[in-house]
Amino acid sequence: MKLIVDHYNKKDYEEKLIVEDMILKIAGGEEIPDDAHMRQYMGRADTFYLLPRDPSKRRKIIETEGSPPVVTATPKPTEKSAARKDGKLRCKRFGCNTYFSEDDNNETCYHHTMAPVFHDTAKYWLCCPNKKTYDWDNFQRIPPCSTSQGHSAETEKGPAVMGGSELRNANRPQQLEGPTDPKKHIDNLRKTLTDMGGSEDIFDKAWGKLAVKTGGNSGKIVEELVEIIQDALQQATN
Repeated sequence: MKLIVDHYNKKDYEEKLIVEDMILKIAGGEEIPDDAHMRQYMGRADTFYLLPRDPSKRRKIIETEGSPPVVTATPKPTEKSAARKDGKLRCKRFGCNTYFSEDDNNETCYHHTMAPVFHDTAKYWLCCPNKKTYDWDNFQRIPPCSTSQGHSAETEKGPAVMGGSELRNANRPQQLEGPTDPKKHIDNLRKTLTDMGGSEDIFDKAWGKLAVKTGGNSGKIVEELVEIIQDALQQATN
């Protein structure tokens, strides 16, 4: 909401808007709650009205100015909508949006390599995290960080826009899980021992005796091997 109101107030209108006094309403639909995330509404409508929170003031605006300020959502690009009437295609690389002809696609494409990030009030490109801005006009002035020969009409992989939830998921540490199959534990122990210069024959003989002792229970064999190794290490520290 603040971003929209700030953008409106930059126009040459005599009366400036106050964020707290305004609401957003879907054209022909419901009002959008103050604490709602706009992203969940962008796919449901293309046009939103910026209206006074006081309903009695809305009629006055419509009567005197003809219609309330309109916020138009940018439709998601598709293969069909990417082409203009003149047949040119729009480059879909991040930050480019230049229209080009497939028959003459030799010019240099200036673009970003990763998606834009809109988190809280910060705006930046994920590939340029050190160039953050809090103003939309300044965000649009951030220079591209990469070049390619020719433009591309293929949609970039991954999310088109990133917010707080996408950033948290992208930066979430990956959990490394070890093998759960006891037989894999045995193979790993054998490999570690032989890599350190140990005898594979001795390991296999010990493994064979433990297999007889435990009735071939791989889990029990692993427990016995771990206990043997721990005892040897304990003796080495005495």
